[in-house]
Amino acid sequence: MNPERIAIIMHSVACIGVATLDYIAVSREPLLPDGRIVAEEILEAGGGNAATAAVALVRLGIAVDFIGSIGDDPVGATIHHSLTAEGVRTAGLRRVPGGRSPASVIVVNPATAQRSIVTLPAVGTDLHISADDLRACARAAWIHVDYAGHKAIPQLRQAGITTPISLDAGNHVPDLNLSEITLYAPTKAALLRTMHTDEVEDAIRLALAAGPRIVAVTMGEQGSLAGVREESGEVRLFSAPSFPVPRMGSTLGAGDVFHGALVAGLVHGLAIEPALRQANLVASLACRGIDGRSAIPSLAELMTPLR
Repeated sequence: MNPERIAIIMHSVACIGVATLDYIAVSREPLLPDGRIVAEEILEAGGGNAATAAVALVRLGIAVDFIGSIGDDPVGATIHHSLTAEGVRTAGLRRVPGGRSPASVIVVNPATAQRSIVTLPAVGTDLHISADDLRACARAAWIHVDYAGHKAIPQLRQAGITTPISLDAGNHVPDLNLSEITLYAPTKAALLRTMHTDEVEDAIRLALAAGPRIVAVTMGEQGSLAGVREESGEVRLFSAPSFPVPRMGSTLGAGDVFHGALVAGLVHGLAIEPALRQANLVASLACRGIDGRSAIPSLAELMTPLR
């Protein structure tokens, strides 16, 4: 297969982790202590690292099983609907009786694309992996996890599941273990902090030595940089530039979209360099929206600018 070509192949990916509900206020006014600002609009949208990556994967032609836990409250009902409406398979998204679903209040300034986030964590919704979830993970081409889904990796490996695992490490991952990770995808700041160095290429090499075959680093306007550990042990580095954002809305969820798009590229058979370019482009186009999902492009929309 030509690595520059995207073939439409309905492989599946299992996404494990956080699904939230975002309440987004759009305002061009600065936040001030004890102040009051006027919003241009207030909207409700689905969010969460693994959940937004799942939506990006579906839009790019990949079947997705989402595995996670939410409460049986009204917020949880909206979270569940937001994923099923996108075509994400949600048999593994459990509604825990008496649990509180996670939610966030976000103020986005469209003039600067900056945002301020206030998060309400989930309560009583610990992640549980069932036998059906294990079967979904075993048949998947990839498993994508975030900081919460990372906790499920020991259970997956103990069950004999050898599916490659992608880790979104943009947020802090407690008890990080890279030995079972195939694709480690942190932000530049997170990578440097975790690897205790100031040089990103050195940090990539240190991370690769800990187990992953691929380390892909998001660097905002600088694009992305990836290191690949060959079977010989040689490390090859690949970079991809950022794309200008048409009609900038906000950068909310852009990292989550990048991770979903990168995994989608690998599932579709792209080599790492064109997969990075695809992920940068998809994340840039997603920034047209105020929320993290509404402007994620479909595979059909993506084909034209790639050509």
